[in-house]
Amino acid sequence: MTSDRRVIREDGERLLETARARGRVPLVTTWFALLWDLVFVGARHDLAQALRALVRSPGATAGMSLLLGLGVAATTTLFAFVDAALLRPLPYDQPGRLVMMFESNVSQDRLREGAAPGNILDWVARNDAFDAITAAMTVSATLRAGDGGTPIAGVHVTRGFFDVYRRQPRLGRTFDADEFEGAASITSRQASSGEPVIVLSSRLWRTLGADPQVVGRTVSIEGRDWQVIGVMPDDFAVPDATAAFWAPWDMRTSYRGARFPQAPPPRRSVFARRWPDESRAVRRRRRGADADNGKRNCF
Repeated sequence: MTSDRRVIREDGERLLETARARGRVPLVTTWFALLWDLVFVGARHDLAQALRALVRSPGATAGMSLLLGLGVAATTTLFAFVDAALLRPLPYDQPGRLVMMFESNVSQDRLREGAAPGNILDWVARNDAFDAITAAMTVSATLRAGDGGTPIAGVHVTRGFFDVYRRQPRLGRTFDADEFEGAASITSRQASSGEPVIVLSSRLWRTLGADPQVVGRTVSIEGRDWQVIGVMPDDFAVPDATAAFWAPWDMRTSYRGARFPQAPPPRRSVFARRWPDESRAVRRRRRGADADNGKRNCF
């Protein structure tokens, strides 16, 4: 192989000398042709060496191949994580304005806990800092299909949930304001005052057959028929990827009388969308003007 390379080099030098005497274009063409031949011969040589090494010591070659495969897999996994967490934008309008709210009891060293229902209602009623505030509660339910049941995770959401995330469904619509009135949780022993409606996740929609005409039909969850009014896109997963459906939730109705039977209590998450900077400044000036008017009215 060394003699072959020496012959190729000597032939190449003669060809380059001849091409240089004929002009620039023949010289460049000859140079690229020689480079291609050199790369092809080198690759053929490396492949032959690898095959001979495999025959001589298959165990060592297999181990090196395994290590190389593990390295490629680890690199691919790391890139996928970085791409999903840092590089790829979140599938929401102006995601930098989204916040999550918690309760904290510093004296008992309990930080970033799910909020109590009464506090959530107070935050919503007295809100003057956010464009919208909403709460979500993940519940376990059973989807009835055919002769059996499938455990799924559903999410009860309060008014303004889809306004906070500003996502449109791929099919149908999201909840109207009146559909939250009297809407009890699936896990409570109470009946909703209105017709039970849900929005499906794309994953559950595909599990049910991906019917494009699913809007208006019913699915059986926890022994009740729920009318499907919409299907969300593939990348909508709030509060997490386990969410199979979203249902309206009137927190006051759910916590009046009957209580939730699970132990521990279901997790309640609170999400909000901040005002734009200019809107927040306008509201601050208006609050200042209202305070000044109140002071003048006192004297």
